[in-house]
Amino acid sequence: MQIKELQRRGVEIHTAKNVLKKKINSSGQLYKHKARCSFRGFTQKERFDFHETFAAVASAAVVRLVIALAVGCVMKIHHLNVVRAYLFAPLAEELYVWAPEGIAAYKNECWKLLSNLCWTQSAGADWKKMFTELILAFGFVAANLDETLFVMSDPVKNVCIVICIYVDDAIVAENWPSWFNKFIQYLQGKIEITDEGSLHWYLSVKYSFNINASRVLANQVAYVEKVAKAFSIDPNLTKGPKTLMDERFHVRPEDVPDDEDVDPELQTETKSLTGSLLFPAGWCSPDLAFHVCKIARYAARPMPEVFDVGICILKYMVKSKHYGITFSRNVEDLAGFALNTLFAYSNALYGNDLIGQKLTI
Repeated sequence: MQIKELQRRGVEIHTAKNVLKKKINSSGQLYKHKARCSFRGFTQKERFDFHETFAAVASAAVVRLVIALAVGCVMKIHHLNVVRAYLFAPLAEELYVWAPEGIAAYKNECWKLLSNLCWTQSAGADWKKMFTELILAFGFVAANLDETLFVMSDPVKNVCIVICIYVDDAIVAENWPSWFNKFIQYLQGKIEITDEGSLHWYLSVKYSFNINASRVLANQVAYVEKVAKAFSIDPNLTKGPKTLMDERFHVRPEDVPDDEDVDPELQTETKSLTGSLLFPAGWCSPDLAFHVCKIARYAARPMPEVFDVGICILKYMVKSKHYGITFSRNVEDLAGFALNTLFAYSNALYGNDLIGQKLTI
């Protein structure tokens, strides 16, 4: 179809760009150069050329649940990766795009997309729908707990396969190798998927197993060092604050600046720092959660004191970067407690918040 005809019909012709990215491994080293054509989805119009945008993103809690189940029940953990996942997802809408810059042979040409590209607004939802249908068609059952979690089991043989999906990645825990191999063969007949082997590196989290996989340590050393460098902090810092936050730190209502008095540079730095800290707080460093959430309240209208507390938390995190969450079925690690017992701790030290009068837990 001619471009003029599309324009006469009022069809929006979108743009795309070639994105080059460096992939970093668990040691913080470059191991891959990745190139892809990315659709500029921000030009799409809701209800006109896209509808659903929800992608399958397993939460940190679901990932920890699968790993804890695997360690406690002596199951093997696999990391699956779908290659070019979005290209397999059928496109529900009709989309046109100009040839990306750098492709001289097709300059000033318009293409009709036959499948999704990265960053089309509906790519995540379309891929989730397709991948979920494939998993359910094989015989898995969707868990009520979370729509990214699927289970297949045989109570008689006492075997099962548990899978949680995160966009184009999946973590699988299984003690049923025969059916797991059939599942992989089934998927490979439909899409391009690879079994990356045992789980070692996933979403900037490093998983370290002992010899018999009875203990797994999850931490984010490479990520912490990357954030430290971004804020000009020595990533090899060994001496730092002994606590995450001074107990005397309080923000009074009159201390919070008005919108017109906010320093834009300080606001940008504080938001960047807070976001960088929230990620490890939700995955491997739950001890940071309370303190990071406390300063996050003021990220939109920060004071220098709030940013300083964030730097203090970051230094504490750098000093303790090798700590993390340990999953274990070893009796000596349980300190006399029963296996599969859940413990919860809360810190009410900062409960006397002067603004909201509520805890951040």
